[in-house]
Amino acid sequence: AAAGFNAELAIASLAGAGDLATVSGLSLDDAAKAAADSLGALGLRSADAAVQAANLTRLNDVLATTTRLANTSVTEMTEAIGAGGNVAMSSGQSLETFGAAVAGMAANNIKGAEAGTAIRNTLAALQAPASTAARALHGLRIEVEDGQGNMRDLVDIVGDFERATAGMGEVARNNAIADIFGREGMAGFGALLTTGSERLREMRGELQSADGAAAGMAATMRDTTLGDIDGFTSAIDGVKTAIFGVISGPLRGLIVQLTE
Repeated sequence: AAAGFNAELAIASLAGAGDLATVSGLSLDDAAKAAADSLGALGLRSADAAVQAANLTRLNDVLATTTRLANTSVTEMTEAIGAGGNVAMSSGQSLETFGAAVAGMAANNIKGAEAGTAIRNTLAALQAPASTAARALHGLRIEVEDGQGNMRDLVDIVGDFERATAGMGEVARNNAIADIFGREGMAGFGALLTTGSERLREMRGELQSADGAAAGMAATMRDTTLGDIDGFTSAIDGVKTAIFGVISGPLRGLIVQLTE
């Protein structure tokens, strides 16, 4: 409700939020807030309950699989989405492309909001280059736009940089990167280059085929004695809610008498 969901949307999202809570180790409350914020940042919130549930499932699968691909957590992933997810989506990049970029950043120890900011700044520098940056891109023969005026795939652009700088020494390559992304942006784009377009494409492929990953991971984590105990106590809570909700009047009087 705090996230602005009506009852129908909240119920449709509850199972996904529960899986995310299990996979991430967050409380259900914190997992629900993280999911709602991430869906909003990615432009994936919907007034249609079925679409909302499907988008949340897709998000959860990407979050869960990204933590398997790189040394990062669900919390760090949602922080990255909050910092750079909106710019990535508005730049024509898919959620899975963004996830692969975050995984690449994490492999180079750039995590959380820092990773999201680095991706956001990379996309901004490519789409709105200063004069020096524009000349550097032209010199490397790197095209940012496609034939329809839209931004090309980020992984493909990373591949173009690899080919354009393959014959350069480290100093010349770093100077070219600095001319385009600035001294502060070198680390972020450098992490993508270090990861490499081939590995980024592989990770994106895994994210694209991650259907059911979060639910499967959550089921595995719940398949323990402690999980059985949690399920048992949840069942008890359900019975108590049902009993007290239906016959709270007469039963309450009896309990008061027994207490006295």
